[in-house]
Amino acid sequence: MIEIICPVCGEKLEKTDKMYRCIRGHVFDVAKQGYINLLVKKNSKNPGDDKDMVKARQDFLNSGFYENISEKVNSSLEGKASILDVGCGEGYYTDRLQNATSAEILGVDISKEAIKIAAKKNKKVQFLVGSGVNLPFKSGSFEAVLCMFSKIFSKEYSRVLKDGGQLLVVSSGKHHLLEMRELLYDDVWVDEVDLEAETGEQFDLIAAEELMYKINLENKQEIMNLVRMTPYYYKAKKERVASVEKLDALEGLTVDVKISLYAKKG
Repeated sequence: MIEIICPVCGEKLEKTDKMYRCIRGHVFDVAKQGYINLLVKKNSKNPGDDKDMVKARQDFLNSGFYENISEKVNSSLEGKASILDVGCGEGYYTDRLQNATSAEILGVDISKEAIKIAAKKNKKVQFLVGSGVNLPFKSGSFEAVLCMFSKIFSKEYSRVLKDGGQLLVVSSGKHHLLEMRELLYDDVWVDEVDLEAETGEQFDLIAAEELMYKINLENKQEIMNLVRMTPYYYKAKKERVASVEKLDALEGLTVDVKISLYAKKG
């Protein structure tokens, strides 16, 4: 059983009734959905993805467009006994991973709206509202950390991994959703993370794979869900977003992701 520690003082949190408490008296309630909110430092009232963005992502992912990515993640983490999904969002990948393995899995995201949905979806996974910068776990707690389309906090991920632990990073390739970005922007940039710069000090790359395929969005709702689940919705001009959401279909849309597996340096 993975121990959860107090984000304030670092002491072990013990569950009593409907709350978690440490020996120093810090108390955190368990929400009715089953998650724990351990986010103590907030830059805004409701950090992370808002309710509309989370709902759009939930509907899009539940339509199966990224199921191939989920299957690759599950096979890459096969055999791991303990997995932390950082930036788990509404729990699509976490839920499918839990259903495919006997591992103990915990999910963390900074968005309370996302964690609410995740906790409702799968009661076998312990979900927490928290930050990847300060993970509420002891050093050496997990065999694997999963980071899906999220900012990489490699020092913290290395800390919570056991010796020989692995980090699985799923990130956007340069062609990911290119056709949609071309509709939203005049100048389309390369949407790619410098993984070597993000992981090099703490991790060694042991395997890398690119997954690329095409999807067809066949109605306005599917298009709207995709647009609104991405940062493009807030970065693009409103009139460009509106014009894309008026389309009846968007065919031949490229899904391009990198699946990179790393080992914690000795």
